[in-house]
Parts: sequence; C-alpha cells; structure tokens
Amino acid sequence: MKRERRALSQHGGRIRRGGHPEASAALAAAFERAAAESPDRFTHAFHSYPGRMHPSLAAEVIARFADPGELVVDPFAGSGTVPIEAMIAGLSAIGVDRNPLAVRLARVKARPIDDAERGFLVALVRDVAERSEERVRARVDVRAPLSREEARFYDGHVLKELAGLREEILEVTSDSEDARELLLMVFSAIVVKFSRQESETREDVAPRRLRKGLVTEFFARKALETIERATALGRALPPGAPEPRFVEASALDLPRVLRRERADLIFTSPPYGGVYDYRDQHARRYPWLDIDPSAMTREELGARRKLHRRDDLGRWDDEVLAMLEAFTRALSRDGRVVLMVGDAIIGGELVPAETQIARLAPEVGLVPIAHASEERTPFRGRPREEHLVYLERA
Repeated sequence: MKRERRALSQHGGRIRRGGHPEASAALAAAFERAAAESPDRFTHAFHSYPGRMHPSLAAEVIARFADPGELVVDPFAGSGTVPIEAMIAGLSAIGVDRNPLAVRLARVKARPIDDAERGFLVALVRDVAERSEERVRARVDVRAPLSREEARFYDGHVLKELAGLREEILEVTSDSEDARELLLMVFSAIVVKFSRQESETREDVAPRRLRKGLVTEFFARKALETIERATALGRALPPGAPEPRFVEASALDLPRVLRRERADLIFTSPPYGGVYDYRDQHARRYPWLDIDPSAMTREELGARRKLHRRDDLGRWDDEVLAMLEAFTRALSRDGRVVLMVGDAIIGGELVPAETQIARLAPEVGLVPIAHASEERTPFRGRPREEHLVYLERA
C-alpha cells in the first residue's frame, strides 16, 4: 500500500486574501507569478531538494517587500533559493540552515562562474570523467564509504562506479576547492537517480537495469550543464552584486548568527509541521559526502517523527513561538517578515498555518498585516492551503 503523498508542490490553485489590501495583493501576485513561470532557471534546479521554493515566487516577494541596500535573511534557507534571488536583485543576503548538505549545496548554487573559470571547469569535468571511465574499463577495485545497510540501495557495478567517480573527484587538488565542491554537489545530485531507491521521497527499493559507464556519462553531462547554469547566473547579476553568505545553524540561533547585523527582511519557508522528516530526505547522500546529520536530528523543527500524536500540537506551538521570537530579536527597527508556510499535520489532524501564525505572533511582538493563501490538494477531504504571511514589528 502506497503512503499518501503530502507534498505541497503545485501552484495555480484558488487564492484567498486577507488583511491589508495592498500587501495581500502583493503576496497573491507572488503565487500568480509562480504559477505562470518555470522554476528551472539558473542554478536553482540542478539538484533535487524536496519542498524547494519556486524562484519566481521568491523574486516577486523580494521585489515587493525589500528595498535597495537592505539585508535579506532566510533562516530556513534550504538549497538557497531566497538568498540567490536576493543576489540577483542586487541585495545582500544571509542564508541559515541546520542541514549541512543544504548549506554546502546553497554555497555552490549561489556561486557565479565567469567565462575564464568556465573553461577551466569544463576541462576538469572531462578529465575526471575520462579517469572514471578508465577505472570502469580496468575494473579497478574500490571500496564505497557505505554500511551494508546503505549498500543495499545499489547494484554492485553501480556502487563500484559511484565509488570510483567519488575518488576521482576527491583527487581534485586542494587549490581548486571550489571546483571540487561543485563536482561533489553534482555527484550528490545523481546518487539517488542511480540507486534502487524508488524516488527522492520514497525509500522503497525498486529494481533497475543500468549499464556500466552510464553513471560517469550522466555525471559529465550534469556537471557541464551546471557549469553553464552558473555562468548564466554570473551574466545575469547586476554589477557589484554581493554573493550571499550561508551559515550552518538553527533558526532559533538567528540573533547569535547575525551578531550585530539586523535583518531588514526575513523571508523564509519554515518546516511544515508534521509533514516531513526533513533529515531523512537526503539519507542516501550523507555517507557519500561524509556528512554527520546528528545535530540536525536533535534540533530539526517540525519533524514528523516528533509530531505524530494529537497531543503534540502544544509542542508544535512551542516550536513556532520560539522561531517567531528569534525572528523578532533578529529584525531591524523597521524590519519585516514574510513567511511561506503550509498547513501542519499533527497526529493526523490538519492545523491551518496562517491561523496559527496569527494567534502566536503577537506574543513575541509581531503583528500580522496580510496574507494570501493558495489551495492545495485536500488532506482527508479537508481543504488544505499554502500561505504567504506578512508581519511587521509591533
């Protein structure tokens, strides 16, 4: 029996608006733009990231709620959509996330490539791919950095080719650390595709027939495509656009992360309570990249494994309240907050997110000003929505 799909990834549903007319219209315009435009632009889509924000939605919110010279902060930055769109708009941005993979991936995605570096990287990709292909032909012995439990997700020859390709990437010299990290993130992007895991969000094992050498061929194509995307990103940036900074930390530590800086716009998409175990979304990738997810396991907010009972609603309220308090402390005097939030599922019960935010925000000095809420696939027959909520300091 297949598990019910709970993702809120589609756009184009009916939009309900409330609060300040002009602000709610601006939020609705962001949903409408996301429904009309492709999410596949620049480096945004080269690596799967469940729940990734639509870049056009991010661009529209930034255009309407941030002014020139301001600092945009995303405390749940994921793979970097908001900070990248802030950079494209010429604004300074900081992205924070507790997932080590998210931070590494966002740094790669946000790094533009100029024409001179493009040539170097293209030659490097071809060299790495050639050496990987030689390994396959020569049947070079190599050991994958995986446990027996993890190894079961791969056919033997695929596991061996992935391990050899990884070793060739790691051999890229230390004076090319940015290049090596880019290639590792491309490697990360293909790991699940060549595993026997059914999909990015389903861990069921499904048989696949893959010929030898296909892993390396696909890696090379993916890497060359990513280089072109990063080059296009560089050409699209306004002169002097500052590259975003990314920090691995909990959103609850945002005031400490910013130190003396203060956010003019906090724009983020917090976890949708009880919907995902976000830690597990990239489980296949952690051992290949030598990532320890234990800190994320302890500190992850909104995790389904922690919110599976009906009496966990109080715990979810506490987590949301702590998050909002951290945001308030990190804001400038005239700072604003825009949240993209989906309705929570706590112990099998639907919890409307916009209502929860409106109820809790005043306790920490935030005033709900407006919202736009777009219909999503119903949950057990009940209407379900994704919300853009705009708040200001009291």
